Amino acid sequence: MLMYMCMLNKRTHILLSNEDHYLLGTLAKRQNTSVGELIRIAVRKMYSPASRLEKRRQQVNSIFSLWTNQRENINYKQLIEDGRRN
Repeated sequence: MLMYMCMLNKRTHILLSNEDHYLLGTLAKRQNTSVGELIRIAVRKMYSPASRLEKRRQQVNSIFSLWTNQRENINYKQLIEDGRRN
């Protein structure tokens, strides 16, 4: 088992709805962790450069599959919408 310690030295105050707080509290208990750790994991998953790169890669693959699978019947509207999501 690999364990590491990191220093947490920045504090952020956020406001949550009752439903969101309940959801996070329930998940934290189920996963035997804290609400703060769940939020840190979500931030890393959502905003890390590797995560953003993977999302772009998926978008490019989606556009490419439209191009290669339907060369004669290209769905230009879908192609444009996929490109705009970026």
